[in-house]
Amino acid sequence: MRHNSTFSSCIWKFVFILSALLTFNSGCRQTKMSKPLHIENLLLNLNYGERRIVAENVYISFDSVITDSRCPKNVLCVWEGELKASVSLFENSHQHRFIYSSQDPSKVFSAGNYYFSVDSITPYPIHGKEIAKGDYYVHFKIRSENGK
Repeated sequence: MRHNSTFSSCIWKFVFILSALLTFNSGCRQTKMSKPLHIENLLLNLNYGERRIVAENVYISFDSVITDSRCPKNVLCVWEGELKASVSLFENSHQHRFIYSSQDPSKVFSAGNYYFSVDSITPYPIHGKEIAKGDYYVHFKIRSENGK
């Protein structure tokens, strides 16, 4: 029985030391995360409905395709059409919602210290082929106020 008691004592010591190390390690990670992040031309691709972390407490999402009336490839159209999409930037739990339009592709959106633009939205329409919502991707360029 004494052998079993010694074994239990060793297990408890191991658990205590492991717990202490994990607690200390998680505290170190929080300190590193609190430093300001400078972003210079981050390229980010998001699928329809996807949300990603850009920086601490900053997320970006591709919410929806509002309309896609772009002229399909290899078709002669009178009007080039338009793609409108809803994108959101969440900063410290505050949501900034923006509408992207292919009619104004160079527009830069800003929220807090972050600026982003839509580089493109793919795929491009092809005559006779419908694009499923889940097939859309938005390609963002992101930078922080302190980025170059």
